[in-house]
Amino acid sequence: MALDLYNAEDVRLNSRVCSLDDAELQILGPCITKLHSMTGIVLDAYGTTKLYQNQIDMIKQCLLNRQFLDKRKSKVNAPAMEIYKKLNCFKNGLVAFGD
Repeated sequence: MALDLYNAEDVRLNSRVCSLDDAELQILGPCITKLHSMTGIVLDAYGTTKLYQNQIDMIKQCLLNRQFLDKRKSKVNAPAMEIYKKLNCFKNGLVAFGD
């Protein structure tokens, strides 16, 4: 299972920007849960979900908060930061297409 991420403007889903694999989705789990509790949005791993930029920013902030906590424990959460970098390339929302 993976999520393919596209720019929101790419309505035909012609140009995939990046993908999130199972391990990355597991890391994102707490952030996805937080997004759901705050907005009601479910990131469907088997369907299509549109996220607006403010929702992407919420996920990125959650990742940064988790990174900060890990730094305090003297651990580097490199996978979380890689996900952050992937999400950081979106400026006007995204479409997540599950397979």
